Amino acid sequence: MGKWFDSAWQILLQWKCSLTNTDAGLAGFFGAFTDGTWGYAVPYHSGSGGSGHFGKVPRFRLDDFSTVQVLNLADQNPGLTGFYNGFTDGTFGYVMGYDNGAYHRTKVRFNLADFSTIEVRDFASEVGNKDHMTAGGFVHGDDSYVVTAGGKVIRFDAQPAAQATPPPSPSPTPALAPPGAGAGGSGASAVGDPHLQNVHGERFDLMKEGKHVLINIPRGKSPDSALLRVKADARRLGGQCADLYFQELNVTGSWAEAKQAGGYHYSVSHHDAEAPGWIAYGEAELKVIRGRTHNGLRYLNVHAKHLGRAGFAVGGLLGKMIMRT
Repeated sequence: MGKWFDSAWQILLQWKCSLTNTDAGLAGFFGAFTDGTWGYAVPYHSGSGGSGHFGKVPRFRLDDFSTVQVLNLADQNPGLTGFYNGFTDGTFGYVMGYDNGAYHRTKVRFNLADFSTIEVRDFASEVGNKDHMTAGGFVHGDDSYVVTAGGKVIRFDAQPAAQATPPPSPSPTPALAPPGAGAGGSGASAVGDPHLQNVHGERFDLMKEGKHVLINIPRGKSPDSALLRVKADARRLGGQCADLYFQELNVTGSWAEAKQAGGYHYSVSHHDAEAPGWIAYGEAELKVIRGRTHNGLRYLNVHAKHLGRAGFAVGGLLGKMIMRT
């Protein structure tokens, strides 16, 4: 057994992936997780010889064990450093704040698809001054759970668990997820360039430029008689072979009209406008998140949950049938 262990260890060393080859400061992590395609390390403190608490999240491809990308959370806010543990729901990666020179209870999540969109939430009031979010967390259904060092379990709203999105395919044919994936909370999403997951947990990429109906409730109803209709405009940002991104998004139908006259309209041109959080339309809920690529190109992400509680069949790309217009 000893010889086998020594041999295995030698092979592991031969195939090791060194993050410091990408950035000498990528050392001093506390925790790691995977989305099935990439491995992610949680930044904490680089040691006495380094720069101290840091916020660089590296990810490395599991298939080639050499490709490394880095997202520096501190670029958005210098205080986003010093994290303990992390986890993923398949759409976002989460890291829990611990010590950035002072104890903090900040949870940060970043979009796995574009590896740039960041959201921040301070849990100081929930955790308290004498406790810390150090023991990690997990996702179940539509909720995320964080366990503190002092024994508190905090449940908060999050995206339904999803599988990692595969590379773009030449057609928008859905790839079947394992049975039950995404079905528990009837969640769906369209993020990045754009990667879609419908209420069945089927995942596919949008390849056609133009306007697309993402959600139509009830399924098959015309725009004038729909309770909820979400339509997005996908545009190619760059040359002929450039990636598609949602630039505008309209939420209409009688449920939207009941919330706001004319429904809701989102556009990247309104980048200074703060997008609201989750909005309930009947029993279903929608959330639009503004994103930006590494090159500074703006786009829109849309997330939906509880679509199965709407009481009607759900149509559209994120529903139970494919619609092209």
